Amino acid sequence: MSKYLYGASIQGIQEFIFETNKLKEVIGASELVKRIEKMADCKNCEVLLNAAGNIKILFNDVDSAKELFKTLPKKISQSAYGITVSQAIVKIKGDYPDEYEFLELEKRLKTKRNRPHIPLDYKLSIIKTAPKTAKSAYAKDKEDKFIDKASKQKRNAAKSVESKYNDFEKLANSKNKIAVIHADGNGLGGIVPKIAKDKLLKEFSQKLDNATKNAYKKASEGIEKIRKVILGGDDLSVVMDADYALKFTRDFLQYFEKETEEFLSKGEFKKLGIKKLTACAGISISNIKYPVYYSYALAEELTSYAKKISKSKDIKNPPSSLMFHNIQSGNFRDFEEIKQRELSVRDEEGKEVDFCFAPYYLNETPKIDDFIYICELFMQKDSPKAKFREWLKSLIYSKEYSDITLSRINEIAASKWNNYKQADETLKKLGVSFEKPVNEDGKTPVYEIIEIVSNTKAVK
Repeated sequence: MSKYLYGASIQGIQEFIFETNKLKEVIGASELVKRIEKMADCKNCEVLLNAAGNIKILFNDVDSAKELFKTLPKKISQSAYGITVSQAIVKIKGDYPDEYEFLELEKRLKTKRNRPHIPLDYKLSIIKTAPKTAKSAYAKDKEDKFIDKASKQKRNAAKSVESKYNDFEKLANSKNKIAVIHADGNGLGGIVPKIAKDKLLKEFSQKLDNATKNAYKKASEGIEKIRKVILGGDDLSVVMDADYALKFTRDFLQYFEKETEEFLSKGEFKKLGIKKLTACAGISISNIKYPVYYSYALAEELTSYAKKISKSKDIKNPPSSLMFHNIQSGNFRDFEEIKQRELSVRDEEGKEVDFCFAPYYLNETPKIDDFIYICELFMQKDSPKAKFREWLKSLIYSKEYSDITLSRINEIAASKWNNYKQADETLKKLGVSFEKPVNEDGKTPVYEIIEIVSNTKAVK
């Protein structure tokens, strides 16, 4: 009897969770997404993977696979308005799918994902609109205002979740800043077929899920103002006090490597020849009033940007790294646009200086630890942070003028800043110095240091 490999890709999870600026609704949306994992119940089957919106199930007969194919999208769409499902089924030759059959399933899922989906709450012009989401009105809230179906579902789900914080304002630091952090494992797409070939996908997915959750648990210890939103597979998304954003992200990346190394070095996983998994992360820092949806979108883009550069260092084993950005403008389209508009200056002679020094790496130069330490030194009262802000502004003039400004700042700092030499040594670890704060690639970390110092306490 032939067997069948079923796959489902849950789409719109991030948009569903972060489309509101109410933390209670974000918590409720996160709870609804968790419940989706329990909906993939089936007969005559073996669940190989069910995490982070990615489902893979091996069926013993085609009828059972078709039954889930028919019922799962309805269950998910009705329980979480706004989320859609793409599905595919592949007939396999043997008792267990090989790497080519997994690749064929992914190919079919990709095709399905590109097809447009009509949402259940599709709005006609004659239907009343919920003012906060512009979707079809479904009910009224306690303030007698119309809300849509998804918002009602999220609020109901939030009632079943215990949470100390129900407003983003309560997560903010003393400067009214919150951080949205997204982290994602590196290179899983390339190793999953290999894992599948060795019939280890089910166990691997369970171990990876546990490793990610353990890494979060350890990294968040001692941090009071933090709320996990997405946590499963190799994915992490949290909203938290911006003061702890760099520390938490560094610790999570560190623990993620250790946790994955722990299980990959044992038993059947040894033969895979994979020492450990790495991950990249993006940190979006914003004012509490800024739309959290755009903050999350930026965090995702920063993660992708970090991944791209990490892969350029080592395509097979990309190093763990992070990017961050403090949002200052009201409009956000993509990070490349932000880089061009906010993160570079050109002087009168046409020479450009790039303020985007990141990514910072867990184990390579420039290191996250060194960056956090230099920020800590700049937070001291006698540090010349205001003067270095002046130097950044001077870069739009001639090189001669900016060099004179820099020389004067260094002369004063060397005599009045107690930790000037220590700070200079730390800068040299990052690849620059006070004498030459711009590296050979035309990049300087000074802008990012000032941004962290101005908006957070950068807890070490």
